[in-house]
This record gives sequence, structure tokens and C-alpha cells, in this order.
Amino acid sequence: MCILRMQSWLNGTDIFNDNRMHDEIEEKLRRIFNDSPRCECQVVYALSRIRKYLERSSSCDYHSALEFYCDWGLHIDIRNINRVRDVLVVGETNFNDFIHFKNIFGCFLRDNRFPENWVQNAQWNALKDILFCIYSDTPLIIRLPTLTKLQVARRDGIIILEIAA
Repeated sequence: MCILRMQSWLNGTDIFNDNRMHDEIEEKLRRIFNDSPRCECQVVYALSRIRKYLERSSSCDYHSALEFYCDWGLHIDIRNINRVRDVLVVGETNFNDFIHFKNIFGCFLRDNRFPENWVQNAQWNALKDILFCIYSDTPLIIRLPTLTKLQVARRDGIIILEIAA
């Protein structure tokens, strides 16, 4: 790596160019969002690219909440929910069926001029089912005042957040 970096420096090129990396991530996201959400690995990959994209973008109102949802899909448990504490309350209707995620994800897609089909109609329903599979594997650990584990569940066909047994 040092030799490669030295050669690129001598040639006057920077192979670690942040703009080029950001453009490549953006192009990957465009390809992903042009297709329909089909499987867990595709959505997890999309979440990881969104997370990288956000790291190189300026902050906005939904930035930290969307980072949270991306992190939730990429880790074995989440212990810091401060970014979305107001939404992740047991029984909170904004959480039901991932309405909060849909709203901030839709803003992200619109603001960055990505295709918006993942938040529309049948594709949203497919994405919601895949997110359920992803998030149901990752408990949220919060202090209420003792450590409490919350997990995603389905009740009467609606995705909810409940205290884990």
C-alpha cells in the first residue's frame, strides 16, 4: 500500500480521492435503487453503502436517524439509540411498519436524486418484509432504568417494537 501510495503521489494522482470514492458509492446506490428489493443480502449491502455515503455527505435533519437504521442492519446489537429515542418507544405508532424509516429514507432518496421506487407501493412492502428479517435478528439494548432488550415483532400483520422475553 505504501508503495502504491508513493507511486500515485509521484504521478500526481491520488488513488484515495474522496470525491471519486463518493461518486462510486453513489453509482452503486443508483444501480441498487433502480432494481427492486429482492433479498436480505441486497438490502444489507444497500444499508452499508448508504452508511458510507452518509459519512461523506453533509449533515441534514434525518442524517443521524438514517445512520442509526443502517447501523442496526449491520451490527449484532445496538446499545446507543439516542439518535432515534423518540421513535423507538414500545408501542409508538411512528415505529409501526417502519413508518419513520420510510419517511427519512424517502427524504434521503429525494434529496440525493436517487430513484424513489423502494419507498413506493409493492416495492416498499417487499423492503419492509426484508427489513423485518434483518432487524429482528438485532436487538436494541436500552436502559429503562435497567438494561432492557427491545426487538422487532409482528402482531396482527403490523411490525412493532416490543420488550424481548
